Amino acid sequence: PDEAAVRAWAEAFAHQLDGSLQVAAQPGRTARLALRLRVKAHDAMWWRARRPGDPWDAGWVVVTPPAQRHFRTHFMPRRATLILADRREADALRLSLAALVQRHADFGHPVRWLWVGGDSDQPAQNALAVERFELGRDAR
Repeated sequence: PDEAAVRAWAEAFAHQLDGSLQVAAQPGRTARLALRLRVKAHDAMWWRARRPGDPWDAGWVVVTPPAQRHFRTHFMPRRATLILADRREADALRLSLAALVQRHADFGHPVRWLWVGGDSDQPAQNALAVERFELGRDAR
């Protein structure tokens, strides 16, 4: 598969989920700020049920040792979260994924881990459900 196309698709998917595209589509600075403030206000409303259109946090996991130590012990999602991870970094990230599995009961929001690129024949880890898919020519 075309690694650049797969990575671009993953980033576009993350931008759709995290509201970046919605913010960019606003007609001006004031409208963008109003949207961001509305999202922050919704985050602060602990009693408000999450809605399907609410933005997620989404981004690439950082693989440096200090970032990984911090991630394994201190990561706590503030809203639904999509973590993008480069499949080529699977060995370096295995402990971080295991830490998420161990701590997931403490999370108040769903967290999803998406391996991007690399070999699709790797086995499931940590007894997690795994859904594999490949981008077809039409999806690129």
